[in-house]
Amino acid sequence: TPVKGMYMTEEDQKETAARVKRVLKGINEIAPLPAPAHKAVSMIHDPDLDLDKLGRVLSVDPSFVGMLLKMVNSAFYGMRSKITTVKNAIVVIGLNKLNSLILAAAVMEKFRTLPPELGNRLWGHAVWTAEWSKELGRALSFKDEDELFVAGILHNVGEMVMIQYFRGQYDNLDTLSEVSGESRLDAERKLLGGTHADLGSYLFSLWQLPSDIVQSTLLHHHDISVLATMKNVSRHAWIVNLAAALAGISSDLDDAAFHAALQKTITPYRTLPLPEISNLKIDRLYEQVAGAVAQIQEIFKG
Repeated sequence: TPVKGMYMTEEDQKETAARVKRVLKGINEIAPLPAPAHKAVSMIHDPDLDLDKLGRVLSVDPSFVGMLLKMVNSAFYGMRSKITTVKNAIVVIGLNKLNSLILAAAVMEKFRTLPPELGNRLWGHAVWTAEWSKELGRALSFKDEDELFVAGILHNVGEMVMIQYFRGQYDNLDTLSEVSGESRLDAERKLLGGTHADLGSYLFSLWQLPSDIVQSTLLHHHDISVLATMKNVSRHAWIVNLAAALAGISSDLDDAAFHAALQKTITPYRTLPLPEISNLKIDRLYEQVAGAVAQIQEIFKG
């Protein structure tokens, strides 16, 4: 039996293509950064920045500042004391790192209105990917693993865009994939002419987020054999790609099957030009990630 919306007539396809173009054309107006974030980012690049004024700007919106402080405490989980004020965050972590976390908080605040069942699934995957990214970066001697945390937390935002603006098509993706035998990504291309990775990276490029975040978002589902042939792939993108794959391992597996899946997932990456990855103890790293994720989830409950 045909699934409603799955088999599209030529007229349906034209209408969907037109809608995608309209959304992409207007997405910067549809989903702008919250005003405090937009103003703060511009202030941070001012050589005459007034830190007190920056703190006041960021504190205008209680909902946003709450998300920002949760994001800061998550990225820097392990500090001796919890960061409870914007001014404290500025002093403790510095402007460059704060800039990335402001952007991350702004994006997550914008998309927190998703239906709970979908939002919880996407948020859970984002947290696991963020923590895998951070711990992989630390294990691979990456200088600023908090940048990887931000790239990981944001990597799947394109799927949130799909849910908000293409909900009908989104709801049919699994069925189309199952019936056609194609991957979910191929189903996205068939229905929308692009994937959630394309949508997310497009949005981030409009918002002028750092290029490493744009690239990590665009490439997080690419097969590593394809990535290996591409020039100028950043270390961020490689690590987030691996982190997303590790975060995607089913939690329903028994212990033995889960750890076998960890080994199977990382094996193709061990030949990559990333220092120390060939000797990475993935099982030991998983224990660290799992513990940190539990703590991060507690932070966001508060």
